[in-house]
Amino acid sequence: MTALSFHRSALVYGIGAFGVATACVAAAGAALVAGSLVVPVVRPLAVVALAWAGLLTLNALEAARARIETEKARQIAEHELEIGRTIQTGFLPASLPEPPGWEVAAFFQPALQVSGDFYDIFPMGDDRRLAIVIADVCDHGVGSALFMALTRSLVRAFALRKGEAHAQPGRPERVVLDTVEQTNAYICETHGEAGMFATLFMGVLDPVDGTLTYVNGGHEPPAVIRAGSPPALLKATGLAVGALPDSPYRAAAATLQAGDCLVLYTDGLTDAEDGAGARFGKERLFGLVTAGCTSARGIVDDIVAALKAHLGKGSPFDDVTLMVVRKTP
Repeated sequence: MTALSFHRSALVYGIGAFGVATACVAAAGAALVAGSLVVPVVRPLAVVALAWAGLLTLNALEAARARIETEKARQIAEHELEIGRTIQTGFLPASLPEPPGWEVAAFFQPALQVSGDFYDIFPMGDDRRLAIVIADVCDHGVGSALFMALTRSLVRAFALRKGEAHAQPGRPERVVLDTVEQTNAYICETHGEAGMFATLFMGVLDPVDGTLTYVNGGHEPPAVIRAGSPPALLKATGLAVGALPDSPYRAAAATLQAGDCLVLYTDGLTDAEDGAGARFGKERLFGLVTAGCTSARGIVDDIVAALKAHLGKGSPFDDVTLMVVRKTP
Protein backbone atom coordinates (compact mmCIF):
# COMPACT_ATOMS: atom_id res chain seq x y z
CA MET A 1 0.00 0.00 0.00
CA THR A 2 2.92 2.36 0.73
CA ALA A 3 4.29 1.64 -2.73
CA LEU A 4 0.89 2.22 -4.32
CA SER A 5 0.48 5.55 -2.51
CA PHE A 6 3.42 6.93 -4.50
CA HIS A 7 1.66 6.14 -7.75
CA ARG A 8 0.00 9.16 -9.36
CA SER A 9 -2.98 7.24 -10.73
CA ALA A 10 -6.02 7.21 -8.44
CA LEU A 11 -7.43 4.28 -10.44
CA VAL A 12 -4.36 2.14 -9.81
CA TYR A 13 -4.39 3.09 -6.13
CA GLY A 14 -8.09 2.18 -5.84
CA ILE A 15 -7.67 -1.18 -7.56
CA GLY A 16 -4.66 -1.95 -5.42
CA ALA A 17 -6.48 -1.06 -2.21
CA PHE A 18 -9.45 -3.22 -3.21
CA GLY A 19 -7.11 -6.10 -4.03
CA VAL A 20 -5.29 -5.88 -0.72
CA ALA A 21 -8.61 -5.70 1.19
CA THR A 22 -9.90 -8.75 -0.72
CA ALA A 23 -6.73 -10.70 0.04
CA CYS A 24 -7.01 -9.81 3.75
CA VAL A 25 -10.64 -10.96 3.90
CA ALA A 26 -9.80 -14.19 2.03
CA ALA A 27 -6.89 -14.90 4.36
CA ALA A 28 -9.04 -14.23 7.43
CA GLY A 29 -11.79 -16.52 6.10
CA ALA A 30 -9.29 -19.30 5.35
CA ALA A 31 -7.84 -19.02 8.86
CA LEU A 32 -11.31 -19.22 10.45
CA VAL A 33 -12.25 -22.27 8.37
CA ALA A 34 -8.95 -23.99 9.12
CA GLY A 35 -9.37 -23.40 12.84
CA SER A 36 -13.09 -24.34 12.90
CA LEU A 37 -13.86 -20.86 14.30
CA VAL A 38 -16.53 -19.78 11.78
CA VAL A 39 -19.54 -20.29 14.06
CA PRO A 40 -17.99 -19.04 17.34
CA VAL A 41 -16.72 -15.85 15.64
CA VAL A 42 -19.43 -15.11 13.08
CA ARG A 43 -22.36 -15.55 15.49
CA PRO A 44 -21.33 -12.73 17.89
CA LEU A 45 -20.35 -10.59 14.94
CA ALA A 46 -23.83 -11.13 13.47
CA VAL A 47 -25.45 -10.20 16.78
CA VAL A 48 -23.38 -7.03 16.95
CA ALA A 49 -24.24 -6.19 13.33
CA LEU A 50 -27.96 -6.69 13.94
CA ALA A 51 -27.86 -4.56 17.10
CA TRP A 52 -26.00 -1.83 15.26
CA ALA A 53 -28.55 -1.93 12.40
CA GLY A 54 -31.38 -1.69 14.95
CA LEU A 55 -29.83 1.35 16.58
CA LEU A 56 -29.38 3.00 13.20
CA THR A 57 -33.01 2.29 12.35
CA LEU A 58 -34.19 3.70 15.71
CA ASN A 59 -32.11 6.83 15.24
CA ALA A 60 -33.47 7.27 11.73
CA LEU A 61 -37.05 6.96 13.01
CA GLU A 62 -36.39 9.46 15.80
CA ALA A 63 -34.82 11.88 13.34
CA ALA A 64 -37.79 11.52 11.00
CA ARG A 65 -40.24 12.11 13.84
CA ALA A 66 -38.29 15.21 14.94
CA ARG A 67 -38.33 16.55 11.39
CA ILE A 68 -42.09 16.02 11.15
CA GLU A 69 -42.67 17.81 14.47
CA THR A 70 -40.38 20.66 13.47
CA GLU A 71 -42.15 21.07 10.14
CA LYS A 72 -45.53 20.98 11.87
CA ALA A 73 -44.42 23.63 14.38
CA ARG A 74 -43.07 25.77 11.53
CA GLN A 75 -46.37 25.55 9.66
CA ILE A 76 -48.31 26.49 12.80
CA ALA A 77 -46.01 29.46 13.43
CA GLU A 78 -46.31 30.64 9.83
CA HIS A 79 -50.08 30.30 10.02
CA GLU A 80 -50.19 32.37 13.23
CA LEU A 81 -47.92 35.01 11.71
CA GLU A 82 -50.13 35.16 8.64
CA ILE A 83 -53.16 35.74 10.88
CA GLY A 84 -51.19 38.47 12.66
CA ARG A 85 -50.24 40.06 9.34
CA THR A 86 -53.86 40.06 8.21
CA ILE A 87 -55.03 41.62 11.47
CA GLN A 88 -52.26 44.20 11.37
CA THR A 89 -53.06 45.14 7.80
CA GLY A 90 -56.58 45.85 9.01
CA PHE A 91 -55.15 48.57 11.27
CA LEU A 92 -54.05 50.51 8.20
CA PRO A 93 -56.72 52.75 6.63
CA ALA A 94 -58.66 50.89 3.95
CA SER A 95 -59.14 54.18 2.09
CA LEU A 96 -57.40 57.52 2.41
CA PRO A 97 -59.68 60.53 2.86
CA GLU A 98 -59.12 63.24 0.28
CA PRO A 99 -60.83 66.58 0.95
CA PRO A 100 -61.55 68.74 -2.11
CA GLY A 101 -58.30 70.11 -3.46
CA TRP A 102 -56.11 67.48 -1.79
CA GLU A 103 -54.50 64.19 -2.82
CA VAL A 104 -53.22 61.44 -0.51
CA ALA A 105 -51.27 58.29 -1.38
CA ALA A 106 -49.32 55.77 0.69
CA PHE A 107 -47.04 52.73 0.45
CA PHE A 108 -46.30 50.11 3.09
CA GLN A 109 -43.90 47.14 2.94
CA PRO A 110 -43.04 45.15 6.08
CA ALA A 111 -39.59 43.63 6.33
CA LEU A 112 -41.11 40.55 7.99
CA GLN A 113 -44.63 39.14 8.03
CA VAL A 114 -45.57 41.62 10.75
CA SER A 115 -44.39 45.18 11.12
CA GLY A 116 -43.68 47.88 13.69
CA ASP A 117 -44.54 50.71 11.27
CA PHE A 118 -47.95 52.23 10.74
CA TYR A 119 -49.57 55.23 9.13
CA ASP A 120 -53.03 56.66 9.58
CA ILE A 121 -55.16 59.52 8.35
CA PHE A 122 -58.68 60.15 9.59
CA PRO A 123 -61.21 62.97 10.01
CA MET A 124 -61.38 64.60 13.42
CA GLY A 125 -64.98 63.69 14.19
CA ASP A 126 -67.41 66.19 12.68
CA ASP A 127 -64.63 68.72 12.24
CA ARG A 128 -63.26 69.43 8.77
CA ARG A 129 -59.70 68.80 9.94
CA LEU A 130 -57.69 65.65 9.24
CA ALA A 131 -55.33 63.83 11.61
CA ILE A 132 -52.17 62.57 9.88
CA VAL A 133 -50.04 60.03 11.74
CA ILE A 134 -46.95 57.99 10.97
CA ALA A 135 -44.94 55.96 13.48
CA ASP A 136 -42.07 53.50 13.76
CA VAL A 137 -41.85 51.11 16.72
CA CYS A 138 -38.39 50.03 17.88
CA ASP A 139 -37.16 46.54 17.01
CA HIS A 140 -38.89 44.02 14.73
CA GLY A 141 -41.17 41.02 14.93
CA VAL A 142 -44.27 40.11 16.88
CA GLY A 143 -43.49 42.30 19.90
CA SER A 144 -43.16 45.39 17.72
CA ALA A 145 -46.35 44.51 15.87
CA LEU A 146 -48.31 44.27 19.13
CA PHE A 147 -46.85 47.57 20.31
CA MET A 148 -47.74 49.13 16.96
CA ALA A 149 -51.37 48.06 17.40
CA LEU A 150 -51.41 49.52 20.91
CA THR A 151 -49.90 52.85 19.84
CA ARG A 152 -52.21 53.23 16.87
CA SER A 153 -55.27 52.49 19.00
CA LEU A 154 -54.20 54.95 21.69
CA VAL A 155 -53.60 57.73 19.17
CA ARG A 156 -57.00 57.24 17.58
CA ALA A 157 -58.81 56.99 20.90
CA PHE A 158 -57.21 60.10 22.41
CA ALA A 159 -57.48 62.14 19.21
CA LEU A 160 -61.18 61.42 18.72
CA ARG A 161 -62.12 61.71 22.36
CA LYS A 162 -64.67 64.42 22.98
CA GLY A 163 -63.40 67.09 25.33
CA GLU A 164 -63.11 70.82 25.81
CA ALA A 165 -59.66 71.10 24.29
CA HIS A 166 -60.63 69.01 21.26
CA ALA A 167 -63.85 70.89 20.67
CA GLN A 168 -62.11 74.19 19.93
CA PRO A 169 -61.52 74.44 16.17
CA GLY A 170 -59.20 77.38 16.69
CA ARG A 171 -56.75 75.42 18.87
CA PRO A 172 -55.58 72.34 16.97
CA GLU A 173 -52.31 72.39 18.92
CA ARG A 174 -54.23 71.11 21.95
CA VAL A 175 -55.38 68.10 19.91
CA VAL A 176 -51.88 66.97 18.99
CA LEU A 177 -50.35 67.84 22.35
CA ASP A 178 -53.03 66.06 24.37
CA THR A 179 -52.93 63.03 22.10
CA VAL A 180 -49.16 62.58 22.13
CA GLU A 181 -48.76 63.38 25.83
CA GLN A 182 -51.50 60.98 26.92
CA THR A 183 -50.19 58.24 24.62
CA ASN A 184 -46.72 58.67 26.08
CA ALA A 185 -48.05 58.67 29.66
CA TYR A 186 -50.10 55.51 29.18
CA ILE A 187 -47.25 53.58 27.54
CA CYS A 188 -44.72 54.61 30.20
CA GLU A 189 -47.04 53.87 33.13
CA THR A 190 -48.55 50.64 31.84
CA HIS A 191 -45.84 49.12 29.67
CA GLY A 192 -42.67 50.84 30.87
CA GLU A 193 -41.02 47.57 31.89
CA ALA A 194 -41.22 46.32 28.30
CA GLY A 195 -38.69 48.96 27.25
CA MET A 196 -40.59 49.63 24.03
CA PHE A 197 -40.99 53.02 22.39
CA ALA A 198 -42.10 54.47 19.07
CA THR A 199 -41.09 57.50 17.07
CA LEU A 200 -44.34 59.26 16.24
CA PHE A 201 -45.38 62.18 14.05
CA MET A 202 -48.92 63.47 14.37
CA GLY A 203 -50.30 66.47 12.55
CA VAL A 204 -53.72 68.07 12.28
CA LEU A 205 -54.36 69.49 8.81
CA ASP A 206 -56.87 72.21 8.05
CA PRO A 207 -57.66 71.54 4.40
CA VAL A 208 -59.21 74.99 3.95
CA ASP A 209 -56.16 77.13 4.68
CA GLY A 210 -53.47 74.39 4.45
CA THR A 211 -52.26 74.81 8.03
CA LEU A 212 -50.61 71.73 9.52
CA THR A 213 -50.22 71.77 13.31
CA TYR A 214 -47.98 68.94 14.47
CA VAL A 215 -45.93 67.25 17.16
CA ASN A 216 -42.91 65.23 16.09
CA GLY A 217 -41.96 62.72 18.76
CA GLY A 218 -38.46 61.77 17.62
CA HIS A 219 -39.57 60.68 14.14
CA GLU A 220 -37.72 61.12 10.87
CA PRO A 221 -38.54 64.73 9.87
CA PRO A 222 -41.31 64.87 7.26
CA ALA A 223 -40.69 67.46 4.58
CA VAL A 224 -42.81 70.09 2.87
CA ILE A 225 -41.63 70.14 -0.73
CA ARG A 226 -42.26 73.35 -2.67
CA ALA A 227 -41.13 74.04 -6.21
CA GLY A 228 -38.06 76.25 -6.31
CA SER A 229 -37.36 75.94 -2.57
CA PRO A 230 -35.31 73.52 -0.46
CA PRO A 231 -37.28 70.96 1.55
CA ALA A 232 -38.71 72.38 4.78
CA LEU A 233 -38.10 69.70 7.42
CA LEU A 234 -40.59 69.31 10.26
CA LYS A 235 -38.02 68.42 12.90
CA ALA A 236 -38.55 66.73 16.26
CA THR A 237 -40.43 68.65 18.94
CA GLY A 238 -40.07 65.97 21.61
CA LEU A 239 -38.84 62.46 22.39
CA ALA A 240 -40.21 59.16 21.11
CA VAL A 241 -43.40 58.12 22.90
CA GLY A 242 -42.76 55.59 25.64
CA ALA A 243 -39.14 56.65 26.07
CA LEU A 244 -39.49 58.83 29.16
CA PRO A 245 -42.39 59.58 31.56
CA ASP A 246 -43.52 63.22 31.59
CA SER A 247 -41.49 63.89 28.46
CA PRO A 248 -42.11 67.49 27.33
CA TYR A 249 -43.62 68.07 23.89
CA ARG A 250 -44.37 71.23 21.99
CA ALA A 251 -46.52 71.92 18.97
CA ALA A 252 -45.31 73.56 15.79
CA ALA A 253 -47.00 74.56 12.53
CA ALA A 254 -46.36 74.64 8.80
CA THR A 255 -48.46 75.77 5.85
CA LEU A 256 -49.00 73.90 2.59
CA GLN A 257 -49.67 76.09 -0.41
CA ALA A 258 -51.08 75.09 -3.79
CA GLY A 259 -48.79 72.53 -5.42
CA ASP A 260 -46.91 71.72 -2.20
CA CYS A 261 -46.28 68.14 -1.09
CA LEU A 262 -45.95 66.79 2.44
CA VAL A 263 -43.73 63.68 2.45
CA LEU A 264 -43.85 61.39 5.50
CA TYR A 265 -41.69 58.26 5.74
CA THR A 266 -39.91 55.87 8.09
CA ASP A 267 -36.16 55.26 8.16
CA GLY A 268 -36.63 51.87 6.53
CA LEU A 269 -36.97 53.79 3.25
CA THR A 270 -34.00 56.14 3.52
CA ASP A 271 -31.73 53.53 5.16
CA ALA A 272 -32.42 50.83 2.54
CA GLU A 273 -29.07 49.61 1.18
CA ASP A 274 -28.04 48.35 -2.23
CA GLY A 275 -25.62 45.50 -2.79
CA ALA A 276 -22.64 47.78 -2.14
CA GLY A 277 -24.04 49.09 1.15
CA ALA A 278 -25.06 52.53 -0.19
CA ARG A 279 -28.22 53.94 1.37
CA PHE A 280 -31.21 55.23 -0.55
CA GLY A 281 -30.97 58.52 1.35
CA LYS A 282 -33.11 61.57 1.98
CA GLU A 283 -31.54 63.58 -0.82
CA ARG A 284 -32.70 61.05 -3.41
CA LEU A 285 -36.12 60.82 -1.79
CA PHE A 286 -36.71 64.58 -1.81
CA GLY A 287 -35.23 64.89 -5.28
CA LEU A 288 -37.78 62.45 -6.66
CA VAL A 289 -40.60 64.48 -5.12
CA THR A 290 -39.28 67.73 -6.55
CA ALA A 291 -38.83 66.19 -9.99
CA GLY A 292 -42.25 64.56 -10.16
CA CYS A 293 -44.60 66.64 -8.03
CA THR A 294 -47.57 66.11 -10.35
CA SER A 295 -49.81 63.82 -8.27
CA ALA A 296 -49.56 62.12 -4.91
CA ARG A 297 -50.03 58.66 -6.42
CA GLY A 298 -47.47 59.34 -9.15
CA ILE A 299 -44.91 60.53 -6.61
CA VAL A 300 -45.34 57.42 -4.46
CA ASP A 301 -45.06 55.17 -7.51
CA ASP A 302 -41.88 56.94 -8.66
CA ILE A 303 -40.27 56.58 -5.23
CA VAL A 304 -41.20 52.91 -4.95
CA ALA A 305 -39.81 52.22 -8.44
CA ALA A 306 -36.57 54.00 -7.53
CA LEU A 307 -36.34 52.03 -4.28
CA LYS A 308 -36.75 48.72 -6.09
CA ALA A 309 -34.08 49.69 -8.62
CA HIS A 310 -31.79 50.69 -5.74
CA LEU A 311 -32.28 47.36 -3.94
CA GLY A 312 -31.88 45.23 -7.06
CA LYS A 313 -32.43 41.61 -6.07
CA GLY A 314 -32.20 42.48 -2.39
CA SER A 315 -34.92 43.53 0.00
CA PRO A 316 -35.06 46.21 2.72
CA PHE A 317 -33.90 45.08 6.17
CA ASP A 318 -36.44 47.35 7.87
CA ASP A 319 -40.12 48.16 7.39
CA VAL A 320 -40.77 50.75 4.68
CA THR A 321 -43.63 53.23 5.03
CA LEU A 322 -44.29 56.25 2.85
CA MET A 323 -47.16 58.73 2.65
CA VAL A 324 -47.55 61.80 0.41
CA VAL A 325 -50.14 64.54 0.96
CA ARG A 326 -50.44 67.07 -1.85
CA LYS A 327 -52.40 70.26 -2.20
CA THR A 328 -53.46 70.50 -5.82
CA PRO A 329 -52.83 73.75 -7.73
